[in-house]
Amino acid sequence: MDSPPTTSNQGVSTSLRLSQNTHVVFFRDWLIEIAKAFIEPSLSHQNNYTSEQSRVLEDPDSSCPFRELAPSRRQVLGPDGPFAHCSREAAFSALLFRGILFNTGALHESGHSGFFKSFEAWSQFKAQYVHRGEQFICNPCAYGVTKGRTSMNDKQFWIASNILHEKLMEPDVSFTSIWKFIAYGKDDKKKKLFPSFGDLSAYLLTVDFTYAYRVPWPSLDEVANAVAVLHKGALHGLQKMHLVSTDYFQTEDVEESFKMLYHFLENDEKFAAVKGIAVFDFFMVEHALCKFSKDRVYEKSMV
Repeated sequence: MDSPPTTSNQGVSTSLRLSQNTHVVFFRDWLIEIAKAFIEPSLSHQNNYTSEQSRVLEDPDSSCPFRELAPSRRQVLGPDGPFAHCSREAAFSALLFRGILFNTGALHESGHSGFFKSFEAWSQFKAQYVHRGEQFICNPCAYGVTKGRTSMNDKQFWIASNILHEKLMEPDVSFTSIWKFIAYGKDDKKKKLFPSFGDLSAYLLTVDFTYAYRVPWPSLDEVANAVAVLHKGALHGLQKMHLVSTDYFQTEDVEESFKMLYHFLENDEKFAAVKGIAVFDFFMVEHALCKFSKDRVYEKSMV
């Protein structure tokens, strides 16, 4: 699989323009502030955190703008995790991670790697926590209100995991094809292969597979298009910074604004320190925009 595409030396003039945009500068400084909470040992005591850092650290799976620093994600990235394997069982475990276990007490409390060698292994794990309640095992609002998100989808995930694994092994697989397959794939009875997976959760899982080099890296144009197609938090983040109109816009407007913002962060000297600690790429910028769109810190600063 290819490595992440690079765009260095591109968009320098755009970056200079955005450096004059107070909304964009605020976004950059917000990212730097949050990053410091994860990278500076001196902030180990809660009293040393800013109110915004404390808010993010209370539930980093939901609030951290750096997707690869989220506790659930970090927990499954080890050599024994689902994304370190290439098998039907790994595909099954990946579906469980994004479709059931993300940001749950069962995952965090157990310290489990997230890789289950069989459906029986998963069932045994699940049985340990049945007495704690369904929401301890499956967070129904891990990515917002999601229809049909339940641990009872596990049997279908196991059935469909072999199909997903075979799909991932195809020679002409692409980021977009896997994303859409997970979101809309159906069996011969026209039933969803991956229940509860919609555009957003399917996108997130496809990104996970990309980091694991099971899916080719998309171009900046592809990710910019995904922001427009998803029509969710990342778009709202761009609108919050007045980079996209809230009244009327076209797909191209969203794509160009996302690419301009990416190039700004890529070339910004002040942001460089963050790039040395947290993963910085197209996916990180999309993810950060989602979190920024839900955060009221900018509005509070204007009061």
